[in-house]
Amino acid sequence: MGLDFGAILAFSFPLLRLESPIVDPVIIFALVMFILLTAPMMFERLRIPGMVGLIAAGIVIGPHGFNLVVREGIFEFLGKAGLIYLMFLAGLEINLRQFNRQRRDSMIFGSLTFLIPQITGTLLARWLLGFSWPASVLLASMFASHTLVSYPIAMRLGIAKSRAVTTSIGGTILTDTAALLVLAVIAEMAGKELSPLFLLQMAVGLVVLVVATLGGLPRLGNWFFRSAEPDGAAEFAFVLASCFIVAALAGWAGFEAIIGAFLAGLALSGHVPEKSVLMSRLQFTGQALLIPFFLLSVGMLVDVGALLSGTRGWLVAGFMVAIVLATKWVAAFASGRALRLTRDETGLVFGLSVNQAAATLAAVEVGRRIGVFGDYNEAVLNGAILMILVTCLVGPWFTDRHGRRLSLAQPLGPEESGQEAPQRILIPVDDENTAIPLMDFALMLRRQEGHEPLYPLNVANEDHEMRVVAAERVLTPAVLRSVSAGAPVQVVTRIDANTAAGILRASRELRASAIIMGWSGRSAARNLVFQRISDHVIEHSRQEVFICRFVQPLNIVQRVVVLAPPLVERLPGLFSMLRDIRQLAGQVSAPVLLLGTSNTLRHVAPQMAERPKVDYHAVEIDDWRGVMDVLSGAVRPGDGIMLLSVRRARLAWQPRLERLPRELSQAFPEHNIVVAYAGEPDTPEVRVQATAGISTGPASAAERPAGPVISRVLVGQTELTLEDRLRSMLQQRFDGSPAVDRILSDVLRVEPIELTSGAVLLHAHVGEVEGSEIIVGAGPKAIAVPGAGDGVQVLFVLLSGANQPASDHLRALAGVAGLSRIPRVVERLAEAPDESVARQALTPAAEDVA
Repeated sequence: MGLDFGAILAFSFPLLRLESPIVDPVIIFALVMFILLTAPMMFERLRIPGMVGLIAAGIVIGPHGFNLVVREGIFEFLGKAGLIYLMFLAGLEINLRQFNRQRRDSMIFGSLTFLIPQITGTLLARWLLGFSWPASVLLASMFASHTLVSYPIAMRLGIAKSRAVTTSIGGTILTDTAALLVLAVIAEMAGKELSPLFLLQMAVGLVVLVVATLGGLPRLGNWFFRSAEPDGAAEFAFVLASCFIVAALAGWAGFEAIIGAFLAGLALSGHVPEKSVLMSRLQFTGQALLIPFFLLSVGMLVDVGALLSGTRGWLVAGFMVAIVLATKWVAAFASGRALRLTRDETGLVFGLSVNQAAATLAAVEVGRRIGVFGDYNEAVLNGAILMILVTCLVGPWFTDRHGRRLSLAQPLGPEESGQEAPQRILIPVDDENTAIPLMDFALMLRRQEGHEPLYPLNVANEDHEMRVVAAERVLTPAVLRSVSAGAPVQVVTRIDANTAAGILRASRELRASAIIMGWSGRSAARNLVFQRISDHVIEHSRQEVFICRFVQPLNIVQRVVVLAPPLVERLPGLFSMLRDIRQLAGQVSAPVLLLGTSNTLRHVAPQMAERPKVDYHAVEIDDWRGVMDVLSGAVRPGDGIMLLSVRRARLAWQPRLERLPRELSQAFPEHNIVVAYAGEPDTPEVRVQATAGISTGPASAAERPAGPVISRVLVGQTELTLEDRLRSMLQQRFDGSPAVDRILSDVLRVEPIELTSGAVLLHAHVGEVEGSEIIVGAGPKAIAVPGAGDGVQVLFVLLSGANQPASDHLRALAGVAGLSRIPRVVERLAEAPDESVARQALTPAAEDVA
């Protein structure tokens, strides 16, 4: 005799189980809010996912429990909206570029983790349970899909970018998409005859829906986000409308609405960065209201009495749990062998892929509604709930166990081997209109594993009540933006007569790692790169500095174009800067186009392949002087441009870098432009060290010091062309040797480096010298050098031996650069009447280099 659970409840709790449900909407809403508050907290204390608590609460208050509320009406309406929204968020959080990076691994794992459960589940459901073929296929699709419930654990352990995790994410895209396609086919087949014409019509309709959504919606999003005010409300309304409109169109085309919602999420995933106010609001709306209503409505369908009243419910539930655990483990093990994963990586893949939630609930809800399971409707629903409970306990345990081992065994990156300073981002704000884009940029720059708050700063020039009130008004939008995105924020205010000094003092007190400042795109004067405040901060800071001109919303950036000038690879903070670029590109789901000379790309491009990984493409620039011409042909609408610039008196600095920001602003008025300066270690000034080791003595081997020597200083040079002047300098150094023409060719093959106004450096490795030698040619008559801003009066030629190590050559090159930037050295050389006076000009006093 079966056990009637409803009868037991009615007998045992006559005062609790209502004869008729509550109809007062205020009481119903109060009850639901109480459940949303308490049920997840109670179950999470038991280390059970909160969503299981909501399903359990739905069982308790539903018609099969205490009959407190009815499912028809508001719960059914909001439950369906929550299901659509759940699938929309699933599509929105999928990074198609990440899938493309791990395409091979993801395709292998995704195919195995879908086909093994799908085929095995279909055959066993047909043979053991006696299900019809459509019911067997739909039931098996629940085993084939999975939800990344355990992904937050991988993020917490710092292995979110590991091969096992990215492979699992890519496989999720494949399996969930395939499972939804199976669901669409089964739903279309319900009550219809399966014929070639029917399959053709469905295939054509699906292709039209996919192409129209994935092709048209991103273009519409580009237009909207470019023209709408970035106040958040309009953006939220647009995204929400897109979700339900595409879902409605999918239903109108004959498919399930969740298919359209999933496609809408995929289409807009590139416009909603992971760390943005918009994503935070979308997730909050779903997690706080719509998705809980869906979970409650699912719980109301569960009849525990049917599970306890006979063996059918237990048989189906046990079958579902056993099949999903076994097939997902076999798929993870087979993928691990095929991809040569370690034992812990294989266990991590299983822990991430065994969890069942969103797609399973979608499939069982649709199957129940269309009646494909027949008499097994209640049993399959109950089995799905039990399967979700078991897998959501097993998956996190495996993920934590194997992920922790993988994290401990993970090699450290170049800058992670020691005690890395925390990431603290300072955002000076003096205009409430620029606060929002600067904070959005800071939110995207902020690393996932970071716990430090953002530091918006305002510097008031007077200790006056009105100035302090104005500062608070300016900082308010910045605070609201950070809080809305779920990031901690700490407001900083300073009172200082000098704004730049106030910013620098705050950066030192807070030990900031990066400073983000706004820029109008214009320079205040010809001798300034940006504005006086920004230039002063750049010159006297050691942190990363980002000078930003934003004219478009950051979430519509389709590609990041990075300009890497010559010798930028020698900057000590370049690795950290490139990591930030990868972080930013990953947040907007945009690939990176890297432009630079061959030597620079040879060093920089490999670092772009480090974690966090992004798609990047390197394009070689033959001549850095023509970088603007290359950009004109390479930049497309929707691109963001980032220049890796260099502070003055550093090895890679050249005057062209001070003109480029203005040129970029004028040439690309409709593109976002960021000029980035890498951070520097806290060491003595580079320009003081640059001149060390250079001797002005003769070049004889017996008297040559360890460092480079200035072997010739030629004055009074009057030749009118660069080639003529170089030939004259080399002939005097090598006494008319036949090798002069070959050396000249080698020197001219390397792009000249403009050291400062009126001075240019050329360099090469040749076999006719040992160590490093410097030849100086100077004269009052200027010559034309391609790429130099003004006429050049002084030429520095650095020649290193053919076997000279690259590090020694670059150290000598840095020394020449330091010499050229000593005050008035170029003018003294150009005016020197003879070599003796010129050599004195190259032997500066200590105060000149300090």
